[in-house]
Amino acid sequence: MVASETIPSLNEQAEKGGNGSKKTPKHEHLYVATTEREATCTLAGLRKLTCSCGDFYTESIPAVGHVAKDWDDVVPATEKSYGTSQRMCAVCGALLDTKVLIPLEPSPTPSASSNPSSSASGSPAASASTGPTATPSPSPTPHVHNYVSYIVTPATCTTKGVRSYICACGSSYAESIDLDLNFHTYRATFVEPTDTQQGYTVYTCTRCNYSYKDNYLMPLTNQGGSVEITPTPSPTP
Repeated sequence: MVASETIPSLNEQAEKGGNGSKKTPKHEHLYVATTEREATCTLAGLRKLTCSCGDFYTESIPAVGHVAKDWDDVVPATEKSYGTSQRMCAVCGALLDTKVLIPLEPSPTPSASSNPSSSASGSPAASASTGPTATPSPSPTPHVHNYVSYIVTPATCTTKGVRSYICACGSSYAESIDLDLNFHTYRATFVEPTDTQQGYTVYTCTRCNYSYKDNYLMPLTNQGGSVEITPTPSPTP
């Protein structure tokens, strides 16, 4: 009796290693993005992309920038004083620009010849009967304050600011500016990765101790994963 032997096909041989064990197919990363920090007008956001195998990397979300509103006449100009117009951000309310409004052109004063009563009394009899008329003196125009605003102390993340309003006549008043939570001053601290723990950079505000983590690095035993380093965020001006 002749013994028979089954020879594996070429496809079956390709799926097996040299010792006959079946080879594990190569893993392909499938990343899912999550937003770690939303972007603002001036501060970049942070997006984290994670695979089911645990591999991940981060990337920055560009700051959206200010959205300018139309010019708003805070102090309208008059015939005797300058005015002030401001432009604000429609998203965060920041003051973007200020301009001065020039005084208005004075309105023309009506002449005496345009008075119909003077032309109607042209006869000598009429002038004799009426006699000379006294011209009343004009009443003084009340002063209208024209305040110009100045930021005396800018607001920070922990201290309110002060804005002053001054008129040319010397009148003035002040008001407080709310806290600016985007006005942080960061100090960066790098935490090195270990064999089991990832590395990262901690950004801590020197004023209010607000902090967040960024620039993640893989553990030393998994440095083959793709990592993108995001730039260090600059403090909001």
